[in-house]
Parts: sequence; C-alpha cells; structure tokens
Amino acid sequence: AATAQVDVGDPGRSQAVRVTFVELPFPFDVWNGSDMWVGASRKVSENGASVPPVAGFANFNAATLQCTPFYTDYSALGMVHVFHEGIVPLGRYTLQVIDEPCDTGDSLHYSDGLTLDAAKWGDTLEDLSTDPPGPPEGVNNIVDVLGVIGRFGSEPGSIRKARADLEPGCLDLTINITDALSAVKGFQGIGYPFEPTALDPCDSNCSSPFP
Repeated sequence: AATAQVDVGDPGRSQAVRVTFVELPFPFDVWNGSDMWVGASRKVSENGASVPPVAGFANFNAATLQCTPFYTDYSALGMVHVFHEGIVPLGRYTLQVIDEPCDTGDSLHYSDGLTLDAAKWGDTLEDLSTDPPGPPEGVNNIVDVLGVIGRFGSEPGSIRKARADLEPGCLDLTINITDALSAVKGFQGIGYPFEPTALDPCDSNCSSPFP
C-alpha cells in the first residue's frame, strides 16, 4: 500500500478533506469514483517497530479514510500522512476541502480539486545522498530497498516510515523484514500483490481504528 501526504487548512476554520478515487489500477478499479474522507489523526512514532510515540524518536501525524466527514482545523496539524488500502501504487486521487457546516451534497461548497498520483510499487525514494532523502522518482532500484532497510533499523537519516511501510494492504504502521522483502519484489518487477477486501471501500478492513 501507500500513503498520501496532506497539508491543507485555513487557520481558525473547521474543515473536512474529501478524497475521490479517480483512477485506480486493477483490481482496485472497482472503487473508481468513490469518495471518502480523511479521519481523525494521531501521532505515530518514526521508530520502525512501534506505532505509539517512543522517547527519542520523531513522530508524524497519520490518519485513515472513512465514509463520513471529519472536521478540524488542519492548519494546526501540519502535514498528515493518510493511509488506506484504497491508496495504492499508481493510483490517482483528487482532494477537496469543505468548511463546516456547508452542505456536503452541494459541489459549489468545495474547494478546487488537487490531483495526486501515487508512486510505483516499491519506489520509495530517489537517492540517499540528501537529508532527508529525495522523493520517489519513478525507478525501482536497490536504493529503494536500502531505504526501507534503513527505516527497519530506525537509522538516523533514513526515509520516513510513511514511505517505507509497504505492506500489508492496510498498512500496520510498523516496519519489518516483510516490508524490505516487498521492496525487493518491486525491484524485481513483481506486481502489487494486494486486492480490495470489500466491494465498497466503506466496508474495507482499513476503514477502522488504528492498529
């Protein structure tokens, strides 16, 4: 799976973020056209083995998707990493913001759409020569594998957990050897191995509380 980075919000305004699945690859294309909402976020540790915050390690905001709006002042949160099994490699998404208490059924109340494209399966970074490492660049190579291994070992300067967490389909927000093996499979050209767990994304195994 993948995560999307969301950095939106206007100070002092309670807003919700709608995510539209525009174009997902097979077999997730059954969800094309579906709308979901960014849910409440929580702090997740950059420590590869832990979800709750751990002393001495940085934290980041993570949220999953749900089928009802969640309103908050996003400007107070900063960057939020959004995970869901519907956020898949090479998927295309549109994000829109709406103010509370506007009518979510009226398209005129939404912001202009921001289109995001997810990276290739296993493509986690450009190179390890910069700090922080550069973003995915569309090529799978051994550097992507090394990036995941670095986060598995919680090494300083390694890639963010949100980019290293490659499995399962509904991310567990921890990094282990299976994530590194998934990066190897991406390097080998093996396709994305997961399938949707429900016909309706609202029934997805990922539309639930955090691990």
